[in-house]
Amino acid sequence: MLKIFYILIAILIILFTLNGCQGAEDRHSEEVAIQGSYTIERIQGATEIDYKCGELIYVPIYSSIFRHPGAKTHGLTATLSIHNIDLTNSIKITKVDYYNTDGELIKAYIEDRLALKPLQTVQFVIWGKDISGGTGANFIVEWVSESDVSSPIVEAVTISTSGLQGVSFVTSGKVIKKLGSY
Repeated sequence: MLKIFYILIAILIILFTLNGCQGAEDRHSEEVAIQGSYTIERIQGATEIDYKCGELIYVPIYSSIFRHPGAKTHGLTATLSIHNIDLTNSIKITKVDYYNTDGELIKAYIEDRLALKPLQTVQFVIWGKDISGGTGANFIVEWVSESDVSSPIVEAVTISTSGLQGVSFVTSGKVIKKLGSY
């Protein structure tokens, strides 16, 4: 009888352990996609603003990757981070657009400008269950400033955890167009 009791306890421990290995992206897939502290500036009237400098930045991300022969893919969680590294001046984020592998716009993440104070960061999250971007997804980020500033650091961290396995990597943004008198 004692042997059966120990077997049942062992089975329960195994079940609880396996349940605890569920990926964080599975438990939080419905959370808000924009993370961080920032100020929203409502756009009224004309959408153009006077700016001295700015950039249009391309950032590759991977909402899924190939994992087995036969084109099977594995969903990944990607976090786009925009870091204002200027010590004294704010920047304005005017565009954060998410595109799929075919270059089709999936989502425009901001309608209003986001003002980032010096050393502030804002993140945009694509959860692991959202594989709409495919294996070649990307963001286009546009920022501007009314004064000379240091260019922000724009990068994406991509992760996935499943059981005892995990994968993570970082991709950096590339300036594809300079704006203003920069």
